[in-house]
Amino acid sequence: MREILFRGKDLQGQNGWLYGYFYKSDINKRERESGKATLIFTPNCDTFIYVPEYHNSWMVKSETVGQYTGLTDTNGTRIFEGDIVTCDYFCGVVNFYEGTWCVTEEDNYHDYLYDVIDLKIIGNIHDNPELLKGEQKNETTT
Repeated sequence: MREILFRGKDLQGQNGWLYGYFYKSDINKRERESGKATLIFTPNCDTFIYVPEYHNSWMVKSETVGQYTGLTDTNGTRIFEGDIVTCDYFCGVVNFYEGTWCVTEEDNYHDYLYDVIDLKIIGNIHDNPELLKGEQKNETTT
């Protein structure tokens, strides 16, 4: 059975990437006001109420939330939605499309993630968007 796990970037930017369980909340006043926050809960969390001092929950940027695919790259690193991956013949972003994980290259859904071997994570769309632009330039100049 696949491990269910999510990641998201800390809203305050102090903790970087946070890993845990995803929960969209409408309880928190700050989240309602900004409309830009989601919660990630660590595995030892016992409630969905946002009280970080007691329940190990954090507010994260909603647009950075991505789910773990259940796969690892050639280095054993977990592959998450939004990761930029390469293999011998393409570079693309990991996405969920039509019920399965795949790698997109520009607007093309290139390969089902489970069918690709020798994937290597080189970054993600939130921290390294320039990697995709650089790869496209390299392809057009060669």
